[in-house]
Amino acid sequence: MSDVTEIREKNPETPSVTRQPFELSDELNERITSLSLQPHLDQLRDEGYTIVPNIASDEVNAKLRGTCIRLTQETEGPAKGRTAYQRD
Repeated sequence: MSDVTEIREKNPETPSVTRQPFELSDELNERITSLSLQPHLDQLRDEGYTIVPNIASDEVNAKLRGTCIRLTQETEGPAKGRTAYQRD
């Protein structure tokens, strides 16, 4: 039995339709519109990146930064301790 068949049998309600990048469901399009994110999605599609300002609080950003630093310290091998966050 293939992995796909097994997943479909375990989750029969999960859609098995594969969408192309930026081919979004109506539900997701509505959500993007309601959050005014369409310009960011367009930039991501056209330029390969986007910046969504004020997406998280300073507290969340501080926790994320701390987690990134901690994880780089826990990394084993030649990449141990390497992080752009430690330049400041």
